[in-house]
Amino acid sequence: AILDQDPSKPSDQLLTANTGDSDSGKSARRMRGDLDTVVLKALRKDPKQRYATAQAFADDLKRYLAFEPIAAKPDAGWYRVGRFVRRNRVAVFAAALLGVAVSAGVASTLHQATLAKKEARRANTVREFVESIFAPVSEGVIESRQPSLKALLEKSVANLRSNTELGVEERVDLLSIFSRLSNKIESRDEAFKLIDEAYGLAQTKLGPDHLSTTLTLAERGQVQLTRQNRGAAERDLIAAEQQFRAAGVHGEPLIRLYTTLSSLASQRKSATDALRYAELGLKERLAFYAPDSPRVATGYSNYGYGLESVGDYTGAAEAYDKAYTTFLKTYDAESFETAISLSQRGHV
Repeated sequence: AILDQDPSKPSDQLLTANTGDSDSGKSARRMRGDLDTVVLKALRKDPKQRYATAQAFADDLKRYLAFEPIAAKPDAGWYRVGRFVRRNRVAVFAAALLGVAVSAGVASTLHQATLAKKEARRANTVREFVESIFAPVSEGVIESRQPSLKALLEKSVANLRSNTELGVEERVDLLSIFSRLSNKIESRDEAFKLIDEAYGLAQTKLGPDHLSTTLTLAERGQVQLTRQNRGAAERDLIAAEQQFRAAGVHGEPLIRLYTTLSSLASQRKSATDALRYAELGLKERLAFYAPDSPRVATGYSNYGYGLESVGDYTGAAEAYDKAYTTFLKTYDAESFETAISLSQRGHV
């Protein structure tokens, strides 16, 4: 048998002899592979194919125990990689996690870059359209011959509706802009008509959870408040607040929403709610703008009014004082903004 029969793999012999002993099964699995190869090399029929010395045999066993490539195995790239990974499992696992994290970061960056490009194109399209509104306004033409803002708006809305190249988001943006401009010239009904059209378009084409839909809902509530439709305004504004929170919206849209909700609460004689929304608006302004920004000063002014409404005149005076000193960092002492702050402080 020693001279003529090839021995079977030690792992196979263990499995053949196994009578249900789980330890034998585990030993067989551990032996399968490199240890089988080492033992079979030592048992080759041809002495030239065996290990040349006992030391060479011992060295290969040491390599096996150290998870290094054994000399008895043909040199293959993937085999060496496998042994390297087995020796350095922690480091390789950490490197793999780092690679995944970097890949995810790169993918996220590329995605953000794509979104940024898309938003830039959208902003440019809207800007160019808005600039075209004022194309009829010519230098050197006397004021009485210049078209009114109302006439410009009417023509621009007509141009928007006849334009077939603009995307949905651009249309929603422009309808919102035209609504705000109409509201500024006190065309309240036209302002509501435009923002309601923007909201309907966004909800139908972009979906109820899209940011543009939520933004137009908030703006519709603001327009409703200027029209004294407080019930409708409250429904839109509260719904928009819930959606803002769910979507993690921050910055100017949330500031405008809190300002409007504070104003609505004041009109409903709910001083506590008015103060709460004024405080939320101030916190958002402080998080979003520089401490010396006039936007922050306005937040202090609104907060002071809220404190005044609940009878905290000392706190209101401090808030108005912060508004005054913050406005002074941008405007001079004779400006309208600083005068208002002084008037408010003097009142409390």
